[in-house]
Amino acid sequence: MFLQVCAGFANRLRATVSGICGAEDLNLPLVISWPVEWACAATFTDLFEPVPHVEFCSSLNNRARMCLSPADWEQERGRGEIVIKSYGQFHQSDPARWRRVLQSLRPRLEFLERVRSCDVGIHIRRTDNRTSCEKSPTAVFIAEMRKYPNDTTFFVATDDVREWDALVSAFSEERLIRVTTDYSRNTLEGIHAAFVDFLCLASCGEILGSAGSSFSEMAAAYGNKALRIIKSTV
Repeated sequence: MFLQVCAGFANRLRATVSGICGAEDLNLPLVISWPVEWACAATFTDLFEPVPHVEFCSSLNNRARMCLSPADWEQERGRGEIVIKSYGQFHQSDPARWRRVLQSLRPRLEFLERVRSCDVGIHIRRTDNRTSCEKSPTAVFIAEMRKYPNDTTFFVATDDVREWDALVSAFSEERLIRVTTDYSRNTLEGIHAAFVDFLCLASCGEILGSAGSSFSEMAAAYGNKALRIIKSTV
């Protein structure tokens, strides 16, 4: 079975887990293509330890068919040769196993050593995500954060330095934690920074996330933490 993952880190991750579950169902060897592109400038093994019985590569296959939904997967699994590409969670028949496979993926040690835990993780997605920008404004995040006790600590993950500055203006900086100041997402260093943010969010007690962001959703799933999407009521 050949799976070519695409789009950004979190979308690739949920497609990867779906591919592992699908290959297990069919008892097939699995090759996952995780190419270095502008949306994700790192390979899988730049971030995670190798996965047993899964081969990772960067080769593209122009015969790969898009597989995004369970209906797509049901159609593909009946083929003699499975050559697909995806950025979605197409394997949904066994959610508990899907989550176990996700949580079994082990980050490389150098990233684990940088993880910081806080009471609440804050993920404010900006740049090219129009849904997050429009539906999850900074003011609503600040309003929700003010509902917590004054000794609550917040880990802040964002791809826009202006969001960090806005939170510092609203709260004591001693209550805010960040582990990186690299906000790019199209360089290897930027993806490394985003991955550390992902792991830190997953280690927090709960997560306040942005609408339309798979990054918030996957961090919560990876850490088995409660996720609350912050949305404007206007």
